[in-house]
Amino acid sequence: MISSFQIEDGQLVQCNINRASILVYSRPDNDEKEQLLREFPLDPLDLEAINDPDEIPRIEPIHDGLLIIWNWPDNVRNDDTIQFEVSTIGLLIWGGKAVAILPRDQLPIGGREFKRMTSRFHFAGPAIYGSSIPRTSQRH
Repeated sequence: MISSFQIEDGQLVQCNINRASILVYSRPDNDEKEQLLREFPLDPLDLEAINDPDEIPRIEPIHDGLLIIWNWPDNVRNDDTIQFEVSTIGLLIWGGKAVAILPRDQLPIGGREFKRMTSRFHFAGPAIYGSSIPRTSQRH
């Protein structure tokens, strides 16, 4: 699923994909993955890394842009011991756009951390912070 946003008055506002400066790919299907490979300087190994929860987090320059691959808690289970399950998020800043790629979840856009934005660069911090809040489940 692709969500598209632009920044208006310091906030993210949904818009037509052609006008978007920020794109969020949640659980991209094969067609959306092909679109990512066609329209952005990513290769199949980048997409594999974003889909691998064991991938080492990194920040790397990529064709006059920046690719961030970050791990974040997907779920916390509290049985006899606390267990974290992790996912990755890919953030690409390139060509006038910020692109978030989330293999397993949606990014909770909203709240205070997504206010007072002035450019696509301001999206990266809140995207990582917003995705870093674990969802807790408890089994009995």
